[in-house]
Amino acid sequence: MDDKTSTGVVTISGYDLSWMDMFRGLIIVAAIAVPLVLPDFQTALVIEIFLLAMFAMSLDLLMGYTGYVSFGHAAFFATSAYLTGLTLMHVTTSALVAISVGILSVAIIAVPIGYFSLKRTGIYFAMLTLAFSQVLHVLVVNDFMGLTGGSDGLTGLPRGNFAIPGIFDFVPTQMGYYYLLLTTFVVAYLLMRRIVNSPFGAVMVAIRENENRAKYAGYDVDRFKLIAFIASAMFGGLAGALYMPFYQVLSPDIFFWDFSGEAIVIVLVGGMGTLVGPVLGAFLFVGLREIVSPFLADWTMVLGVVFILFILFLPNGMISIRDFVIHHLDSEDDES
Repeated sequence: MDDKTSTGVVTISGYDLSWMDMFRGLIIVAAIAVPLVLPDFQTALVIEIFLLAMFAMSLDLLMGYTGYVSFGHAAFFATSAYLTGLTLMHVTTSALVAISVGILSVAIIAVPIGYFSLKRTGIYFAMLTLAFSQVLHVLVVNDFMGLTGGSDGLTGLPRGNFAIPGIFDFVPTQMGYYYLLLTTFVVAYLLMRRIVNSPFGAVMVAIRENENRAKYAGYDVDRFKLIAFIASAMFGGLAGALYMPFYQVLSPDIFFWDFSGEAIVIVLVGGMGTLVGPVLGAFLFVGLREIVSPFLADWTMVLGVVFILFILFLPNGMISIRDFVIHHLDSEDDES
């Protein structure tokens, strides 16, 4: 092994690997090993982290890359979760069909919500998305058409069969569901990464930086914003659709504005405008809750303090810690 420390590259058996490549490899190995080495409770926490990270990444498509902060993003997560559950209860035992219904339904409702909300910017956009989310919350609490269970929600929902007809049956255990979710999470991440690194993603960033300049450059800004809004909603719906089969319980609380607020905090703490940042933020969010909540009933106070510290000292989130440390080390070297 030839260690090229000056270039940050390690050569192993003729292959050049950067330290980042090796780190990614370790992350993949660790992710695969989770249900093999951790007890069920901790594996369930990692599943929750994946779901929250996927939800936060979907918000970051709109918030970090397009520049529109939504206070009602939970509406898409929750709508998809409920429709997936109701489809499994009343229509089919196929989880793949039910999940598809949830995601497509979210895409449909995202069109009018996005169309009207995107007519405004800044706090007005945020308040419009919040208003739409609260309307859906009220419909669910009032037990619309006798399907939603009202304020009690729905319990004992079927997990469904993830079978592909004629090929295999798959009703997953917790370990099976973990690997199913891990695979879906990686695919969703790669799809979102492809979007943000595409010409479409470049236009999203241009809108975020200067919407008027993007418009003067000849782009149909309204169309791009609506497509970004729908894509963001669909990925959020995917997270919601996968949430339901694992927990098999649904509460109208997932429609409420504080769940959207949690996603915003996760994005900001992790690093807005990156896809890795929301993943880091989700790990911090769940980890902090599990560490602090046994000692402090209102653990969100600690989360609030952490959030304030990040905004003051690391406004670019956890993703910038490495650069922050290097900058301060360089500053100390210059002073000495």
